[in-house]
Amino acid sequence: MEFCPVKAIAFNDTVNGQWFLSDTRFGPMVHAKLGIAEENSGKLVTLIRRKAKEIAEERKLDLVIVDGSPGIGCPVIASITGADLVLIVTEPTLSGRHDLGRVADLAADFGIKTLLCINKADINPEMTAQISEEARKRGVSVVGEIPYDDAFTKAQIMKATVAEYTGVDLSDRMIALARHRSIAGGTFEVADASALPFADGRFDVVSAITVLEFTAGPVQVVAEMARCARTTGGLLLVGALNSLSACNRAKQRNAASMYARANSFSPDDLMQLLLPFGKPTVIVAGFVPRRDSLVWASPLLERMGRLTGNTHGAFLAAQVTL
Repeated sequence: MEFCPVKAIAFNDTVNGQWFLSDTRFGPMVHAKLGIAEENSGKLVTLIRRKAKEIAEERKLDLVIVDGSPGIGCPVIASITGADLVLIVTEPTLSGRHDLGRVADLAADFGIKTLLCINKADINPEMTAQISEEARKRGVSVVGEIPYDDAFTKAQIMKATVAEYTGVDLSDRMIALARHRSIAGGTFEVADASALPFADGRFDVVSAITVLEFTAGPVQVVAEMARCARTTGGLLLVGALNSLSACNRAKQRNAASMYARANSFSPDDLMQLLLPFGKPTVIVAGFVPRRDSLVWASPLLERMGRLTGNTHGAFLAAQVTL
């Protein structure tokens, strides 16, 4: 590019930063690092997107997620150009509401379907409601509201995502199988549910699905679950087979069945088991027909069972907030 015929102005190439390709347990990530006091630009974003597309095609990956910057400047325009979907993340503030409108208009100009997520939605419920209403008028669906929670800070300190989890089992073989599957976000350890090897308050949610039936001391296991959950707002989830179910009683009567020596729980039993840790909610589900030929009626039976308050479904689901 020539600015001055007598070369009084020079237009030299400069290095603003570097781009990188990193491998994560969730897949490849293409990112960049700007130099000190260097400005971002649409050209840099376009370069990153092009490299990401090349890698996705090479590895036969069908999804590319682009994390755009705030505002509606060149980097944002470069981020959404050619996108199939735009997810706007805003906060319930006046500036957040204003910026939401600008980005929504930009996406609309590009003809791209747009969704909205409101972060820290509970810090200003009134503004959250106003933003949701404005989004509705624009035809933008609100797909999520994320509360303000220190779990996000904890996750950053742990170098983990909020949704990461740890699975435990007494069996070395089961843990080896789980590790072999390389489930994203999951780590797995051999451990006894009655003496979990985790610090107090380590998890936001602790769950046990069809576990209590096969433990020597269900009361101790639930106590350990509560110990490992955070003391304020931690959640315990329990799934168990219902002892009032005719199907489950038949299993227990079969001496050769693995359920013959299993613990059994009625809805009241499960309620009492969790009551020391908060106010439990117990749901009865799994209303299945006794004949295989009537399996097609399962959804109808499930709905009828829930509506009538039937307590004889095959499965119990319970939760309690600490």
